[in-house]
Amino acid sequence: MITSEIKTKHPITYQILNNVFTKNAISHAYLIVGYNRLEIAKFIAKSIYCESNILACGQCEDCIKIEEGIKIDYTFIDGSEHTVKKGEIESLQYNFNKSALEGTKKVYIIHNIENSTKEAMNSLLKFLEEPIDNVYAIFTATQASSVLPTIVSRCLLLSLEKPTKESIRKELIDNKATEEESLLLPSLFNDIATAVENIDSEQIQLIKNEIYNIIDDLFFNPDNVIINMHIHINKQFKTNEELSIVLRIMYIAFKDLFHVKHSLPVILKSYGSLYERIKIESNQINQCQGILLEAMEDLNTNVNTQLMFDRLIIGLKGVIYGR
Repeated sequence: MITSEIKTKHPITYQILNNVFTKNAISHAYLIVGYNRLEIAKFIAKSIYCESNILACGQCEDCIKIEEGIKIDYTFIDGSEHTVKKGEIESLQYNFNKSALEGTKKVYIIHNIENSTKEAMNSLLKFLEEPIDNVYAIFTATQASSVLPTIVSRCLLLSLEKPTKESIRKELIDNKATEEESLLLPSLFNDIATAVENIDSEQIQLIKNEIYNIIDDLFFNPDNVIINMHIHINKQFKTNEELSIVLRIMYIAFKDLFHVKHSLPVILKSYGSLYERIKIESNQINQCQGILLEAMEDLNTNVNTQLMFDRLIIGLKGVIYGR
């Protein structure tokens, strides 16, 4: 991310950082929580080193070295890849007690700090209690409550604003997404980067095709819908993330059906010919959406997914056919 992107996507965070760096009141420790937290963490690291601008320019040698992870006096520890242990923090402390090799500043990022052992957290706390001049700590976490309160209290806390669907849609359009992708992906993904990554996604297209066929079966070939659900959904998509997308697209399809009845715009325009053939009342659509929402909640409880989809289809058929 560069300054203009921060200003657009996270205006409150941008204002805070701009004030801090303009006044040269840089905190010795930051905790960033929420969406795009790693990108903001790297942006702060770049801003600390960058001599071309008040905030990171993204183009100078220091900014590029941070982005590529090759700056000598910069350390990145990825808690999303492994549990951060005490020995890793002690090694960090040992190295950062030495003089900087490039300039005078040293910066370290610990991404997803909540994935640290208790011993590592306590060791890190001791490091923060006696801050060293020109040593800057940047932590990220999904939420502040997952970090030791004593660590949180020693950091400048930045809670990132959740991107709006409209801001995600705009970014998708700027990245040449199709009209349907620009409408669908913001309903599937909560952050801009993941939405953009799924432009032209073969998996999303496959799920859309399979859901099209399942809904077609549900209304026009109901005796085969459960077996087809097992063959085309359960056997192909295993992870909760994949199955969540399946359920969300099904939910969006029923929402579209409601919109068709009321002459409102739809998201899944590629389902247009299917929608035209389906006859269903508004109250039935609402009941089907309620059943799909229950299935989404069940998915987060380690439920047997095959049984969950069986119940889902039986429930939808019950509403549609009055059984």
